[in-house]
Amino acid sequence: MLMAIVFTSTACNAKINNSKTETHKVYGNCEMCKKTIEKAVKQNKIATGIWNKDTKILTLTFDSTKTNAEEVLKRIAHAGYDNEKYLASNDAYNNLDDCCQYERKSINKIPVITAALPNEIQSEKMEDMPMAAETKDSIKAIELPKETSTTPKLEIAKTKMDFTALLTKYYAIKNALIADNSIVASKSASALLVEINAIKMENMSASEHTVWMKYYDKLKIDATQISNAKNIEKQRTAFSSLSNNLWSTVKGLEIKDNGAIYVDYCPMKDAYWLSKETAIKNPYYGKSMLTCGSIKETIK
Repeated sequence: MLMAIVFTSTACNAKINNSKTETHKVYGNCEMCKKTIEKAVKQNKIATGIWNKDTKILTLTFDSTKTNAEEVLKRIAHAGYDNEKYLASNDAYNNLDDCCQYERKSINKIPVITAALPNEIQSEKMEDMPMAAETKDSIKAIELPKETSTTPKLEIAKTKMDFTALLTKYYAIKNALIADNSIVASKSASALLVEINAIKMENMSASEHTVWMKYYDKLKIDATQISNAKNIEKQRTAFSSLSNNLWSTVKGLEIKDNGAIYVDYCPMKDAYWLSKETAIKNPYYGKSMLTCGSIKETIK
């Protein structure tokens, strides 16, 4: 058995250049957890891992010139599994099957990394913080920064992610509602959902990851509701929620979209929307009240 393990490890390392092997604590319960965790780790010729459900130890091997342990553990947290550097969001944890919902542990003296969003959570430190009911709704991602002389310096610029396609699909929904076209709005919402799922979290910094985890599920729910809605008024209601969540995402990630983004306001619906043009075209009333509204904020 020992020889088989050594052989397997050697075979895995042979596939990865500049390989580095580390062990990390990852919480989980069963064989299904093992499959999900190892799938979250695996990147062809970049990273692979073996998780032991009894010891909760992940043996991670990765190309140290292309990634690091922190980026891999971030993906594991996104899949729903707490580890020694990141906590999964409550939505990700709750989406696990019942047999996979492990007992969440108390985390002591770990700094909570948050983003400076208007009227929302601010950066702070919390000590002796259990995963109890009073903290579950506020904690989205927790990182314990740790850097040594051997830690690879990855060139990850702020907001390296490309949100152009995502915003383009959002604007397509807006334009369809302006034209009173519920069919196109539904198709555009389905396309938006694809773009939301395509965003690469491994390109995000820790603070960006926190913002994205806060709004990721909300954006998916909004897009799904628009896609599935049977009439245009229900689509417009979901579009209002989508616009608010995307507005907060854009501000939190400091997305520029190659120019200004205008935050428009409809006083009749008390609802907002995002636009690339200064001209007011109201998606909540369409042709019946096209120019109702005003610009409330400009994101540059």
